[in-house]
Amino acid sequence: MGILWRDLKTDNVLINEDDDAVVLNFGGGNTMGWVDHDKYDSMEGKEQRLEKIMLALRVGPD
Repeated sequence: MGILWRDLKTDNVLINEDDDAVVLNFGGGNTMGWVDHDKYDSMEGKEQRLEKIMLALRVGPD
């Protein structure tokens, strides 16, 4: 889709009444602690953020 979501964290994901995830905040910021500084603009950084979201939401492989 060509979208870069830099502020990837659980605070920017809402779950609606149908249990669908709604993604928020495409403003281009980044919250410290969600990705290592040296991985900020990389695919590895995106993967790191997604892993933290999955852990926080307790979803994904055990």
